[in-house]
Amino acid sequence: STTFAATASTSRVLADFINLVGLASIRGERQQLLWWRRLVVLLVAINTFWYLLLGVPVAMVIIGGIAQASMLPILGFSTIYLRYKHTDQAIRPGLVIDALLWLSSSLMMGFAIYTLIARLAG
Repeated sequence: STTFAATASTSRVLADFINLVGLASIRGERQQLLWWRRLVVLLVAINTFWYLLLGVPVAMVIIGGIAQASMLPILGFSTIYLRYKHTDQAIRPGLVIDALLWLSSSLMMGFAIYTLIARLAG
């Protein structure tokens, strides 16, 4: 079930990313649907390849967890960047929210480092 849900959502995010960075021009619902379908097939093929290569679903879940943990600092500090560089003055948060944003981003960095060290060491 995780593979199906992740594949469905990732295909949409990946299609948006491809369009955003200019790797392809995806215009209209029909093209979007076509890209989603292609990416679903590609992502399922990649997952199948890794399953056939590793053959251990538990290891795949652990690898996925490590990959997701490594993304946490990127998400946290990207949010900080957007807050300071691209937030309209009229909706900028106050000092308490800024402090909590920095705290949560730092905690995400700490947990990501801890997870990577714990998984790689043990």
